[in-house]
Parts: sequence; C-alpha cells; structure tokens
Amino acid sequence: MSAVILFMLLVSVALYYGLQYCFPEQNDDALFLGIIELSLSAAVIGVLVAIALPLYSDYIEQAKNISALSETTGLKTDATVHYAIHGKWPEKMPTENGSTELSLKWLPDATIIATRKDTKKSLGFKPVIARSAEGTEVDSILWLCGYAKAPSAFGFTDNAKNHTSIPETQLASACGQ
Repeated sequence: MSAVILFMLLVSVALYYGLQYCFPEQNDDALFLGIIELSLSAAVIGVLVAIALPLYSDYIEQAKNISALSETTGLKTDATVHYAIHGKWPEKMPTENGSTELSLKWLPDATIIATRKDTKKSLGFKPVIARSAEGTEVDSILWLCGYAKAPSAFGFTDNAKNHTSIPETQLASACGQ
C-alpha cells in the first residue's frame, strides 16, 4: 500500500511540473488544485480496481469449476442406473468423455473426480444413499459435490472420502458446506 501512495505522490509531482511547463501563465494555486483532483480521481479508480479484480478472478474460476457439474452428469447417471440394476457400484466406468479442460476419474468407492487440466485442482462427486429407520436402502441416491454434507434428516449416509482441492469460494453454492 505504501508503494502505491509513493507512486501516486511521484505522479502528482510529475503532473504538477508538467502542467506548469505546459501552462506557464496559470497561477500555482490553480495548477495545484488540478493536480489534487487528478490524484484523487486516480486513487479512487485504483481502489475500485483493487476491489474488483480479485472478485472478477474468483467469478472466472468459479465458472470454470462449475463446468465440472455438467461434465459429470452422464457418468453419474450411468453409475446410478448400474447401482439400481445390480445393487452395487461398478468397478470401472468409462471416463473418456472428459473435455479438453477436465479429466474424469472413477474410483471403486463410486467417487468421481473431475480434475481441471490447467490448475490440477479437483472436484469430487460422491454418492449418498438414503436409508430407512430400519437401516435398509430406499430408492434414493443423491450425488454430493465438493464440501457438501449429506442431509441427515432423510437418512442419507455419507461414507466416501472428499477428493476436492478447489477452494470453497470458487465452487458453486451447492458444493459448499
């Protein structure tokens, strides 16, 4: 921050002498007030950029990470159908459908890991199965992404490990805690 203030001071002095050279007939008070106005305008713009730039970059990262939600839809559907028919998760799933930006990986515990190729950060998707009060499975499977927790009110159990390495601020709200 002190570097920015020093830079603004140097720019102000340079502007003052530059304007004094260009407009020698102006009095010093008018030039000085003009410099103050320019410096304050530059400072306000600098503060706005300093606030907006990190937010903008987080939104860009979040948009790239959200693409993993749509990329894994087919894989989640195929795995759910296999579970409904066979009563167990498949050992392997074809994951060649990863896009140019994502690589998909299927783990034996039915976890899908979507890894971004540019940052190598991953977003994990894990299934949770609803169970009745007696402990038997009911016909409801919910896929959780990121840091999301299973809703305990409906008897969902969450046993899979979380494989997400993306910061929570860069995930969709559904993937948060």
